[in-house]
Amino acid sequence: MKLVDVSVKRPVFAAMLIMALVVFGMFAYPRLGVDLYPAIDFPVVSATVVYPGADPMTMESKIAEPIEEAIQGVAGIKRMTSRNLEGVTVVVIEFELEVKSEQALQEVKDKIAAIERDLPPGIDPPVIQRFDTGSAPIASVALASNLPASELTRIADKIVKQQLQQIPGVGSIDLIGGRERQIRIEVDPADLVGYGLAVDDVAQALRSQSLDLPAGHVTQGTREFTVTTRGEVHSVAEITDIVITGVGGAAVRIGDVAEVVDDMEEARSASFLNGQSGMALVVRKKSGANTVEIADRLREEMIELGPQLEKLGVTYAIPNDNSSFIRKAIEDVQLDLLVGAGLTVLIIFVFLHDWRATLISALAIPTSVIGTFAAMNFLGFTLNNITMLAMSLSIGILVDDAIVVIENIYRHNEELGKPRMQAAREATNEIAFAVIATTLSIVAVFVPVAYMSGIIGRFFYEFGITVSVAVLISMLVSFTLTPMMSARFMKQSHGVTHRKFILARAFDRGFLGFENAYVWLVRKALRWPWLTVGAALGTLALSVVVVSQVPGEFIPAEDRGEFAISIEMPTGTSLEATSEIAEAVAADVRENLPGVRDTFTTVGAGAAQVSQARINVALEGARARSWSQAEGMAWVRERLADLAEQDIEVGVEMIDPFGGEGFRQQQIQFTIRGSDMDKMVRAADALAEHIGGIEGFVDVDTTYTGGKPELAIEIDRERAADLGVPVAQIAASLRSLMAADPIGTLKDGGDVYDIVVQLPRRHRDALRSLDGITIRATTGQLVDLANVVHIVESTGPSEIERQSRQRQIVVLADLDGLPLAEAMEIVEQKAAEVVPPELDTGWIGNAEMMEESFAAMLAVLGLAAILVYMILAAQFDSFTQPLVIMVSLPLSVIGAFGGIWVSGMTLNIFSFIGVIMLMGLVTKAAILLVDFANEERKHGATLEDALAKAGRVRLRPIFMTAAATVFGMLPIALALSEGGETRAPMAVCVIGGMITSTLLTLVVIPSVYLISERMVARLSGVWRLFGGAPEQPEPAEVPESSDAPSK
Repeated sequence: MKLVDVSVKRPVFAAMLIMALVVFGMFAYPRLGVDLYPAIDFPVVSATVVYPGADPMTMESKIAEPIEEAIQGVAGIKRMTSRNLEGVTVVVIEFELEVKSEQALQEVKDKIAAIERDLPPGIDPPVIQRFDTGSAPIASVALASNLPASELTRIADKIVKQQLQQIPGVGSIDLIGGRERQIRIEVDPADLVGYGLAVDDVAQALRSQSLDLPAGHVTQGTREFTVTTRGEVHSVAEITDIVITGVGGAAVRIGDVAEVVDDMEEARSASFLNGQSGMALVVRKKSGANTVEIADRLREEMIELGPQLEKLGVTYAIPNDNSSFIRKAIEDVQLDLLVGAGLTVLIIFVFLHDWRATLISALAIPTSVIGTFAAMNFLGFTLNNITMLAMSLSIGILVDDAIVVIENIYRHNEELGKPRMQAAREATNEIAFAVIATTLSIVAVFVPVAYMSGIIGRFFYEFGITVSVAVLISMLVSFTLTPMMSARFMKQSHGVTHRKFILARAFDRGFLGFENAYVWLVRKALRWPWLTVGAALGTLALSVVVVSQVPGEFIPAEDRGEFAISIEMPTGTSLEATSEIAEAVAADVRENLPGVRDTFTTVGAGAAQVSQARINVALEGARARSWSQAEGMAWVRERLADLAEQDIEVGVEMIDPFGGEGFRQQQIQFTIRGSDMDKMVRAADALAEHIGGIEGFVDVDTTYTGGKPELAIEIDRERAADLGVPVAQIAASLRSLMAADPIGTLKDGGDVYDIVVQLPRRHRDALRSLDGITIRATTGQLVDLANVVHIVESTGPSEIERQSRQRQIVVLADLDGLPLAEAMEIVEQKAAEVVPPELDTGWIGNAEMMEESFAAMLAVLGLAAILVYMILAAQFDSFTQPLVIMVSLPLSVIGAFGGIWVSGMTLNIFSFIGVIMLMGLVTKAAILLVDFANEERKHGATLEDALAKAGRVRLRPIFMTAAATVFGMLPIALALSEGGETRAPMAVCVIGGMITSTLLTLVVIPSVYLISERMVARLSGVWRLFGGAPEQPEPAEVPESSDAPSK
């Protein structure tokens, strides 16, 4: 091989070639972002519309349906769902993964902009944004103080938020629990009647008498002046003095019919940090920014702000910091990498007992890893759990090529007595064919993983590319640096006798005995090859039984040191009552669950109702606790079980690391869709009741909650028409009195605050009586509202959910010890009984992704097998020998699934990736055996002798590479690191598969090779009978050696 010869002859060239990769990698490493997961372009767009005061049915008919109708024509939509709550509609549009998110966002914006004029007046402008995993929340800053809420809001918005937004990489900051200053004109119905006025007169007076209006410009000589009418009010006193034209032209001031209150917005949400009322700033990063670096800067900025906040009477805390888990997880993965590398090097030394050869082999690890950083930076990857997992799992693989090369050089130098230069060159060239085949087999497996379809394919794209780049660099190292250094630094054995130390001699004697026993076993197996193959088939049949016993799930739960408690009070519960219960729960958890660091409670935040609360529980690190996160969550469920007797629904769930709005976290999400709401409710309740009584299902709930109290104002149309009162006038007047819509603004310095007109609370709470409320008819006369309307008390749903333009109810549940696949089977069996056939059902969430991902992985498994065959066929120039080598693949199944079963783990996306990974790894032993046997046969050896000698000569490198892979992955399999329980199944799969495949391959492959060659020979004879030209064998050479024991 030319590259090998050049590297041995020109050592500086070889060194600089690899050093170039190292230098680029060292420069790239500091530039790599640090994050929990790869930044992935998910084409998911959400549109949020706020319509204050509207009930869910109004939000559905007036907001959701027009938006859904407008959007449904956009190409590439996979699913469209909407959630309609009191005053808020959230429409989530999921596109096919092939659609670019920016394109999807723009198309949705265009469609909504086209129909925005048709939406009801009084709505807030629609907020349309795409779901970006790269801009997830990284931390929350909680502020607490005894100051008025409006002043604390001002400090949070104008001081803290503005300071944090200066941090490079910060994308947006959301303020939760804030209450802005608000100027409220509280009209007195009796006074309005006394002066002959209606509420619209007050609003119109403010609009017409509080405005600034530019009037153009004038020129005087060489100077130009702009002309502006300054008519805006700047104080409460000015608002009070605004004149309303009364009956007969009388001058009535706003202060005569209303009280102008300088207050703050009505509380519709609340937040508490460890029991103290406050508010929170949720900091989101820009896509691709370094999460850990931003979080560190955030803490530094808050420390600088600390004295200023203290003077203002404000305290702060950082209850949620995703960077802590990310930093610890990445550090632990790096430790796994180092420990795995150390164990791998130790294995090399145990087998070779030569520190020079060990060092030369071990250099493949740092050079390959550092060189991969350069490729990661070029491709825009980050240091995250996926790429670092790829690095950790690759440690044992990276050194494989170097091991095979150095072991062969060692054999040529030590046993065949060749000089170092000659041994390095000839041994590397001899083994190059097999090294290329094994490396390309691994790449052939991981490249399809990188391009796997579905959401999981997006996550594992960086995994497949990272592993492929690393192993290709390691192959380059094995053909350049390894032979170059061996030619110059390896111990010279030609003509020199070195006495090995006692442990090395003992190991050699033991391994020599093992070699002899193995050769004896191989010759026995070659005498009865079909019996050997039959035993292998029996093992494969056993593996099928083992596979059926392994439970399945999507992703294993990991201990992130945080979880959330959701509380839903009976529909119609006030904000104050919900806050009281939520804080009582939070206090109980803080006092009685050891290891709790902080609790942060929000009530009515985001799209939640005032009867809904959420408590984020932050825990000490996993090593600082004597219990796992799952055990803590189970304790909370049991602790709060009694609240169900008070009609209070409590759930305990994981926290979404992406912070995605509109996505639920429950593992079970089973949808029931149709047009008959009553049938849907009955079916959902029956299904929820059934699974709620089965062990393993926890926090069972449905998305339908009825019984929300409503005051429906029914209009007597005939009476209203007789009195000259339009229906629109009635609706507008009531909204003005109740909804507190802004009718103007007040500027105070650089700040602008809303001015609203509203009934005083005592009148709003007594709306049923309609006492003294008047509206102006088209004739100009005042009409008592009670003359044209009557109030009916009713109930309605607190939320209406839709999918594909149909109403839907989702049955929700989390799982405690029950595998997802088994839980899905239970739900589907019961759904077949209780759901009427005219209703549609389906899965969303983890269950849907698991089905899609497993199907995609099976496709990748098939594609990988085809690619491996094609590469081996090209390398061996044979159609049959690749099939012989690929017999190793099913031999690994028993160990892979057996390891998972014995360790109590599950078949999930990570263990599935481990199975795919095995396809590239387990062929290594077979390639080494078949390649050597082919070479021996070219030199005139018989088929049986060639196979026996191949087994003896290649036994050591086969065991070395297998042991290096196993011990390199051992730290990951032990799951000692933060979040390690997620990655462990992959490593267990690979370790179990490598062990069984290596042991079985050493015996089964020679037998299969023998059977294959005999069958080919027979078929060749048949071919000649039909006129085919016989293959001309190459002239035999005198064999250099037999299968005699190694020295």
